[in-house]
Amino acid sequence: PQDVVDEAVKECWVNTPPDEFIGPGTRRIWEAANDLGMPWAKLYRHVDFAKCKVGCEECMVICRRGAKWTGKVFAEEAVGYGATLLTHVKVRDVIIENGMASGVRAIGRNGQRYEINAKVVICSAGGVHTAEILKHSGLHEAGSWFTGDPTSFSFGFVEEGKGNGFEHTMTVGYNDKEHGVLFSAMLMPYLGWHLQFIQDEKLRAVMKLLRFRKALSLFAKVSDEGIGRVTLDGKVSKTFTQRDWARVENGRVTGERILVKAGCNPYDLHHTGLTLAHPSGTVRVGKLVDTNLETPIRNLYCCDTSVFPEAPGRPPVLTIVILAKRLARWLETIA
Repeated sequence: PQDVVDEAVKECWVNTPPDEFIGPGTRRIWEAANDLGMPWAKLYRHVDFAKCKVGCEECMVICRRGAKWTGKVFAEEAVGYGATLLTHVKVRDVIIENGMASGVRAIGRNGQRYEINAKVVICSAGGVHTAEILKHSGLHEAGSWFTGDPTSFSFGFVEEGKGNGFEHTMTVGYNDKEHGVLFSAMLMPYLGWHLQFIQDEKLRAVMKLLRFRKALSLFAKVSDEGIGRVTLDGKVSKTFTQRDWARVENGRVTGERILVKAGCNPYDLHHTGLTLAHPSGTVRVGKLVDTNLETPIRNLYCCDTSVFPEAPGRPPVLTIVILAKRLARWLETIA
């Protein structure tokens, strides 16, 4: 329902960045892409920009100003209403009695064991670990599928001016639905960029490690076909199909065109390896959960990226919150 969407948008601080948060390097990429006929625009972020600082790139790892929305906001609210929050505790499996979920078994950081009883169990351990928990609970089909968004960065070095380091990330971008690629302007934080560069290009990277301020970077995130699995011990196996690689290549080639148009040296362009963002689809709707997100075990629900029927192709936070609110309403009707 639209009111659920509107409620989630408001509570998750969804908005677009003010102009002053779009740095000069990012703006160069934006303008270059538009000149090439790609309708880049501001992206929605989960950020309270009134608390944020222009030029801050910390939100990739941590936000010390409380400007970035995370699930911690809801957790703290729940505790305020009387919920018990256990930290450093890992759920191993679901307690099942007479075909119904009745709680969970968990283990603490110091080896302390827990058995927590509940009328309803909602598994929200993420695209990988939700499948692991369900496997340990007897749903062996969990993790038979595994999808996500393979992501690679493309970057070059501008001849004049500065790149887009030390700028707020992912403020602008473009979702190319025709080719299944999401683009956004982003240079990894200082230390992360150097480590990634060395990992990908070894000694070739050494001579360019002091050129961070000249680096101009964007990423291409593609949605894959979901070939992979999660094992009983939580390990993953992933295969990219011919179509997946075609999308990756399209993203890299397009990224190069944008970077050259933005002023990068065409003979000094680089691409990182792939990172699988947003692991999803391991207990997907229509396969292992129904449209109310309930598993074959009564009163056991899943609510995270694991239930996605296909790769999200974009950041999934808002979708997860909307699903959670929809599930909460459903549980109210059957309570």
